[in-house]
Amino acid sequence: MLTFLVFAGMIGWLTSIAWQLRLASTKGKIWSRNGYVTRASNETTFEGCVLIAWVMLAFGFAMLVFMIVATIKEVAN
Repeated sequence: MLTFLVFAGMIGWLTSIAWQLRLASTKGKIWSRNGYVTRASNETTFEGCVLIAWVMLAFGFAMLVFMIVATIKEVAN
């Protein structure tokens, strides 16, 4: 049960990051700590937020794959 909850949490987290990246590419705005940052208002902060979101998305996918492999190994034993 705990494994299912962790998987659901990871998928939700990855979905929220992917949604932020979609907003960044289509609407030109991304959520930062203080609110939405638009590409027009602050290019440097916007690009930094997008870069961090891509890094977190890649890390999340890597952790999700690691968790799936570990779960399969545990079930196989």
